[in-house]
Amino acid sequence: MLNLPDRLEAKIQRLAQQLGQPVEQFLDKLVNDYLTAAPAFVVNVWCHEAVWTAECAALGLLIEADTYDGLLVTVRQLAPALAQLNRLDADNIRLRFSHKQAGHRLAE
Repeated sequence: MLNLPDRLEAKIQRLAQQLGQPVEQFLDKLVNDYLTAAPAFVVNVWCHEAVWTAECAALGLLIEADTYDGLLVTVRQLAPALAQLNRLDADNIRLRFSHKQAGHRLAE
């Protein structure tokens, strides 16, 4: 059918069947949704000395939190308001978290 590995093709067929759609219609919708989705804002995240930091220049975001989970909750709460303040599409905001590993200098 799609010239895909059997396991992947079987999963696509099951998903389409669960949604009650022919496979071709399911894939067309999936591709269309992907191509028309709002671009994601990249949120850079890192931890240094037990402080989690998130930064997204496009949204004007720079925050810190004690925990990773707390940081994610705060970012998700603030992002729509910051998008609106920056006259961006706040209704369809998508976030992509990019994790940076903090560098450590070795003792000389």
